[in-house]
Amino acid sequence: MSHFVYFPRAKFSVSFQYTSRRSFSKIDQIVLQLLNQGQALSIIPELIGLPRRIVVESAFDLLKERMLLMNASSLEITPKGSSWMDKLAQYNKEPIQQGCAEIFYDWNNGSADVYLRLEKGKQEEIKNDDFYDLFKPLMDKDEKKQGKVLYQNKFYDMDKWKDKALVLQYNFDEVKGQVEVVLRAALKARLHREELKLFDMEPLGSGYNGYYRYAYRLAKDVSQAFKVSNRNIPDVSFSKNDWLMSAGDHCRWLKHALRKAETSLLIFSAHCSKKALDLICNDCSGDLKYAYMVLGFNKNFIRFDYANGPRFIADDGSNSDMKVVIYDDADGCVHVALGSFNWLREYRSSNELDDGVDISVLLNSRQHSATIVSIIEAVCSQVDGYSDNVKKSELLSVLNRLRKEISNKEEIFDSTDNMFVFGSTITNECGHALRNAKDRCLVFSHTLHEKLKPFNVLGYREYPLSSFGLVSFASMYSKDCSFDDIQKASGEYADEYIASQKKKLSKCGPHDVASIERIDNMHARLIVADDVVTITFLNCLSSFDVKNAFGLRFKDPESAKMFEALGRELKRDVPADDANDSRNVERGENNILDTLTPEQKEIFMNMDHEQLEIMLSKLR
Repeated sequence: MSHFVYFPRAKFSVSFQYTSRRSFSKIDQIVLQLLNQGQALSIIPELIGLPRRIVVESAFDLLKERMLLMNASSLEITPKGSSWMDKLAQYNKEPIQQGCAEIFYDWNNGSADVYLRLEKGKQEEIKNDDFYDLFKPLMDKDEKKQGKVLYQNKFYDMDKWKDKALVLQYNFDEVKGQVEVVLRAALKARLHREELKLFDMEPLGSGYNGYYRYAYRLAKDVSQAFKVSNRNIPDVSFSKNDWLMSAGDHCRWLKHALRKAETSLLIFSAHCSKKALDLICNDCSGDLKYAYMVLGFNKNFIRFDYANGPRFIADDGSNSDMKVVIYDDADGCVHVALGSFNWLREYRSSNELDDGVDISVLLNSRQHSATIVSIIEAVCSQVDGYSDNVKKSELLSVLNRLRKEISNKEEIFDSTDNMFVFGSTITNECGHALRNAKDRCLVFSHTLHEKLKPFNVLGYREYPLSSFGLVSFASMYSKDCSFDDIQKASGEYADEYIASQKKKLSKCGPHDVASIERIDNMHARLIVADDVVTITFLNCLSSFDVKNAFGLRFKDPESAKMFEALGRELKRDVPADDANDSRNVERGENNILDTLTPEQKEIFMNMDHEQLEIMLSKLR
């Protein structure tokens, strides 16, 4: 029997304030001050290192607000300009107005549709006649009783979904901060298309009542559900220099950041070692005003105090695997590294570096301002859960200052669309890659948990990969062990588990096309589905609790090809497992049998595995 399949969404009604035109930025203020000093408009671009177009547009905005006056040969500052010259960022060119919006958030794909209701009566017309059918509450009609809900790679009957939704609604406050980050970014982008600027969005209330009550009908039956997706993924182009691919790369980059950071440096790491902390303090610039080393997991109640260098923070309320570095340079540009590297444990100053497989992406606010703002907001959301109010206030103050500085400048730079995704969207992306990728599929995770059953989604595949597939991890949890017993499931147990999954993996293609490999030095957390790359610090093959996780998802064919090449290289370096040995023996056996007499064949076939290996080694 055919069922309609629904993709769950939540409807958020949010209030916000906006302005019709952007406020003045720090750049506008600098232009005004330089003109006041008698500098010619023509040389200002060279003085401040910005394109001529940006400086001309800034001067034009100042003219329109009567901050400047144009005479026959030059621009002169007016009395109004003089009075606002040193506090231009506080000047609003248009009054702040009130607005509201309905935002439908897709919990599988992390996409959001924004419908504006503005104070001036400007309203977005909903031209799609099926809109209210698509977004009506679940279980409103009899026909929907036969439908199914697809959530996190699992199907739920309507009755079971009702119970599941109640549990998710009860736990909504745990993910509320991350949801706000995504909604604010979507609202900002939507207003930008109307040449409006978001001034502030009111926070979501506690215990949200509309959680998971709405859905988007995209498929007419279960078999088609996985093929259909409303995936809003930005196109981004990263170069090889934008990626850190080894422990050595990460250490060299951090050493550079420690010296180039101008006023602020924040290093968030899940784990730490005293040796790494000492080296960071030794290599850090002594002029930094705001410098912090923040530990994510503080199970052992570690306390270190440093008279010089960044302040060490290990708050009892932190419980995060976050691995992020944020700093600003002398030009006011904010830089971010996000990925899998434990900065506070693995940092080394020397060239003697153990190169494991760690991957992070590098961002800067000139190119990725919207994404960096979302990252900072997500970090703030986690810091807000700290138990020590003094530490919390210090970190939030620095983070919010950086966020505001970027927000004031972000409209003058060419910025990519927001790449930010969090929690359940990342785990869903892993399932999508395993289930739907056509050309390439890579999933890198430091750990795998058998109880999560990550490969069950392979049962829905209908075609093999055309190019390459690799799922890799270093250690695993058995279905019966706790998270403290990770080593009990390593080695032979993991190899046996991999062998048990080969039938499922065969839907991706033969072993030379797609495989699962245990790689001892695998520490990266990466997902590649065709040309779509997701980089994160989340172990998507083992994590049940994903509420604090976030990452970036974007379409970048060149980066995807680069990671495919890395996957092929890693696979070549993996020692042949028992299954591979068996295939090699079988191929060798078939070649040898053709040259043997019947009596020799009988002796050959009765050999045990060890005897067979000895003989084959002599023949090779």
